[in-house]
Amino acid sequence: MENTPEIRGRKKRLRDELREKRRGLKEACRKETDAAVLKRLEELPVYRQAQTVFCYVSVKDEVDTGRLIADMLSAGKRVAVPRCGREERKITAPGRNAGDPENAADDTKGRRAGNGCMEAYEILSPDDLKPGAYNIPEPKEHCRRIPPEEIDLCIVPCLCVGSDGTRLGYGGGYYDRYLVRLRPDAVCAALCREITQGEEPPAEPHDRPMDLSVSESRVIFYRNTLAE
Repeated sequence: MENTPEIRGRKKRLRDELREKRRGLKEACRKETDAAVLKRLEELPVYRQAQTVFCYVSVKDEVDTGRLIADMLSAGKRVAVPRCGREERKITAPGRNAGDPENAADDTKGRRAGNGCMEAYEILSPDDLKPGAYNIPEPKEHCRRIPPEEIDLCIVPCLCVGSDGTRLGYGGGYYDRYLVRLRPDAVCAALCREITQGEEPPAEPHDRPMDLSVSESRVIFYRNTLAE
């Protein structure tokens, strides 16, 4: 059985490979695939029924959520976006010892690097976003924090999702630490593109599996009850 350093090494190599694939997409192709991803997401009952949605604010070559956030606000959904900072309390995922070291980040771009915490803050308009650290949009100071137990649907960025729902993120562990705080019936959906799918990222005990993933060509359910 692989030990943690070996798993982290495999994850880092896979991240580098998938980032390179994602960077290679032309802008026109990204826009086309992203529109198809969002169309599939918005057709899902779990999306239509969700009243409070926590959604990442896309940067660079992530699946673009700008239009999605605007659509949700127009539809009257309660929309929350992430604000990251230093970790204020220890959050231990099921099956993980409290003394285990946090997953070392290999992403040095700021948003998900290091041992920080993430909270959800409600926005009423895209104007409630401001440039944060490294120019990454985050909610302004007046925005109200939404407790994790009030979230119905969490829309998460990723590089890929394996056949068992294991998500490969960017290595900072922000989402892993946050998602374990959601209600058991809250749905976690990862947005991705087919060009980076098909890989099987190794899982660590703290990894929170996705309930579904959405790409431009398909929706994959990892929690069977959602597909009924």
